[in-house]
Amino acid sequence: TDVPRFLRLFSLFVMVPRMEGLGSAILEAEANALPVLATPVGGIPEIVRDGVNGFLVPVGDAEALEQALLRLTRSPSLRAQMGKESYRLLIESFTVDKMIENTLAIYHRMKE
Repeated sequence: TDVPRFLRLFSLFVMVPRMEGLGSAILEAEANALPVLATPVGGIPEIVRDGVNGFLVPVGDAEALEQALLRLTRSPSLRAQMGKESYRLLIESFTVDKMIENTLAIYHRMKE
C-alpha cells in the first residue's frame, strides 16, 4: 500500500526482466512522472518509448544498462524531461478509460 509514497522518493525507475507480461509496475512509475530504464520484453516496449520517456536496453547487456544509468543519473534535466513524457504517455494511452475505449474500438472493428 506504500508503493506510490515510495515511488515519489525515486528519481528514476529501473526494471530489466528477461521475461515480462505488461510491466504494470512501470505504469505506476510513470504515474509518478519517473523516467524508466527497462528491457524490451513482453509489453514493455508499448509503455516505454526508447529515448522518449526512458531507455530500453537489450536483455543481459550490462554495458548498455550501465551507460543508460549513467546518462540518466548524470542529467537531472533529461530525467525531468523523460519523467514528464512518462506521465504524458500514461495519461494519453494507459488510463482505465483509455484502455476501455481502445478495447471497445477493437470489438467494434471485429464486429464489422
